[in-house]
Amino acid sequence: MDAFLNVIQQIQAYGDRSPNSNPRLKFVDWKRDNSGVVVSDPKSEAHEIDPGATKVVFDGTRATTVGVSTAFDVALSTLDPSRYRFTWSGGSNPTLRSDRSLALNGRTLTFAVQANNTVLVTVSGAGSNDFTGVLAGDTVFIPHTTTGDSANVLSVLNAGYWQVLAAVSATQLSLARFPGASFEALSENQVLATDAQFQAFSTSGVQVGDRVDISSGFSTATRKTFEVVAVTSTFFEVISTLPLPPETGITPGASGLIFYTDTKSFLYIEADQEAAVRVNGGDSSHRLSPVEASNPDKPGIYMKRGPTWSLSIVNRSPVTLNVVVIHAE
Repeated sequence: MDAFLNVIQQIQAYGDRSPNSNPRLKFVDWKRDNSGVVVSDPKSEAHEIDPGATKVVFDGTRATTVGVSTAFDVALSTLDPSRYRFTWSGGSNPTLRSDRSLALNGRTLTFAVQANNTVLVTVSGAGSNDFTGVLAGDTVFIPHTTTGDSANVLSVLNAGYWQVLAAVSATQLSLARFPGASFEALSENQVLATDAQFQAFSTSGVQVGDRVDISSGFSTATRKTFEVVAVTSTFFEVISTLPLPPETGITPGASGLIFYTDTKSFLYIEADQEAAVRVNGGDSSHRLSPVEASNPDKPGIYMKRGPTWSLSIVNRSPVTLNVVVIHAE
């Protein structure tokens, strides 16, 4: 649910001989009124943190295995002039989704459309490879020109993303389109020409709607935050209103390509003891000191406007730390 956020700031530094609310000798007199900012899910929460302890307040990071050797290529999609595909091209597997490692090249796939808007897919022909390893709930991806890929021997009506309703056997799957997607399919028999023409991978992992923060390796123009609009076990796609350059063999490193969900656009913290704030997986270099320890009216403060996908707070004092965290998406 959307809400409105008002953040009103006033900073004064003055040389009057005594504290007052209307100083005359002003060194700094700064006011900001950011009212009516549209946000979602605003919250205020209080925490007590034991001496020396660390509290994970929230963490929306998606777990991947992007490593120092993981390489990506960037290419413009054929679907839209503002759509770009980042494809794993070398090094360690980033595990965007867990691949079921199907190897069906040369096998015959039979698609049988059912009356309840599902499809039974059966594999046959010489060879030992089948659907072993595919689980109910997995995703099947059939690339085609409608997904920004090369033409497939399978019909374009069978292209795209499918949800595995059941692994009926090692040689048969029951598939349905994902909720909200229009059903289209065609009964057919085809011999696959490559393994890539029928893929299966887990549904868990990086999701459409997640954000990806790119901070190293790629060109400066690409080092931004994007929304993920498509994902498989080997690539993810984003939309960029500004042009991105084609690139090959880029290794961003584990910290240079972060996927996350549940990101906060506004963050405010008050702490009544010495504390450290770890934002987006950072270290303890951001430290808070209260004006007067244990006085809730004179806390240390931290405020940020920008994407925050993880927050931990460290109590650096010998007594219990009381913090108030206010955030909004």
